[in-house]
Amino acid sequence: MIYGLRPTSDRLDGLAIVEQMEGVIEEILASEWKIGAVVTDNAGQCGRDRRILAPKYPNIAFLIWFAHDINNLVKAVLKTVFKKILEDAAGAASFQHQNGWFMLLKQ
Repeated sequence: MIYGLRPTSDRLDGLAIVEQMEGVIEEILASEWKIGAVVTDNAGQCGRDRRILAPKYPNIAFLIWFAHDINNLVKAVLKTVFKKILEDAAGAASFQHQNGWFMLLKQ
């Protein structure tokens, strides 16, 4: 469940994010909800946030959003290994689209 989507300030450092996260956690706990986990991406400031907040809230698991890491891994592979192939494929598709060429497959 996503509890709160709050506007961000001009400060994007780890301590500013800790302050916002701690405010949301305290608000939820004050309303007598139980928090099992807090999930963030794996950015540097989020890691710092987890290290700061975990000792304050030992009953809450602070987790990394695994899908974010997988997405970054796939992008890194596609940018290196398959970059030329993807550029050629995009160029061919663009050429066909611009010139009205379509491939017809016959059985």
